Amino acid sequence: MTATGMGRSILNGAIDMFGRAGTAGVVVFLLLYVGVVLPAVWSTRPCRRTAARHVLTVLVSALHAMLGGPRSR
Repeated sequence: MTATGMGRSILNGAIDMFGRAGTAGVVVFLLLYVGVVLPAVWSTRPCRRTAARHVLTVLVSALHAMLGGPRSR
């Protein structure tokens, strides 16, 4: 099996399990995690860690605002 065939098999299995919207959400989450969170934590370059931490802060703030901020009990 080629790498392309294996990737398609994994993607089709994910679509069967989560549906199209769920799979898109998982893919976006993984891309953000690999592209923002991991560099913020594990990068050896301070400027890269600072930039990734800033992007992560902006994304979390936007998500917090989108979800309505703190809720009263």
